[in-house]
Amino acid sequence: MTDALPQIHAKVLPGPAGSTRALVFMHGWGQTHASMLPMAELLGAVGTRYVLDLPGFGVSEAPPIEWDTFAYARRILAWLDERGIAQADLVGHSFGGRVSVQMGAHYPDRVRSIVLIGAAGLRPKRSFRQRARVVFSRWLGKLARMLPAALREPLLRWREGKFGSPDFRAAKEPLRSILSRVVAEDLQEQARQVRAPTFLLWGREDDQTPVDMAERYKSLIAGAELVVLEGQGHFPFLGGGAHQCAAQLKRFYTTVAP
Repeated sequence: MTDALPQIHAKVLPGPAGSTRALVFMHGWGQTHASMLPMAELLGAVGTRYVLDLPGFGVSEAPPIEWDTFAYARRILAWLDERGIAQADLVGHSFGGRVSVQMGAHYPDRVRSIVLIGAAGLRPKRSFRQRARVVFSRWLGKLARMLPAALREPLLRWREGKFGSPDFRAAKEPLRSILSRVVAEDLQEQARQVRAPTFLLWGREDDQTPVDMAERYKSLIAGAELVVLEGQGHFPFLGGGAHQCAAQLKRFYTTVAP
């Protein structure tokens, strides 16, 4: 990171009088604080809630360079310092889950507990066909770099349309380069280093970070608890699911991480 840290916007929801608990919500890729706000609003009895726009999303400034998730974690650490928050209860969805794992691994004294909801960060299990597509896409990228611009640009555009994810196609620089870097990460070792009480909350129908990823996280993070919500997908906290997720978080904060 450079000295010029991007500013972070946070929606602050005050907790009960005298409460010192700080819940920090970090959304998924391509989302903003608005996606997690309905669930956060239901947790007023738990503590003060800080619902963030991560750098590059919503009205928060974009990173000045190509960050990885550890750089995001360092920025969140600096943001905690700016706010005078000694310890935080992290709630990370998808991409925000990656950042939460990095926080737990590298700054354990600043993390009181972690809730991972449909968290990314472990390499997905791919079929032979899926692995072949990845290899071919990478080969096309290498080939394009050897071609003159007149041929390189059309080939890269075709590769993007054929193999790029919706998130990749929608992203602009520097977020596009950040996304390419982030999806190549494997946070197994970081997950093993997490010592904070951890709660894994997943939707049974999650097709972006399937339940097997939750089970792998559970095996990696000592003492982690897993609850799978039937009939829910990658965004179990949207709509009526907000109440269901909030009830699970209240139970966790009351019984496991009081």
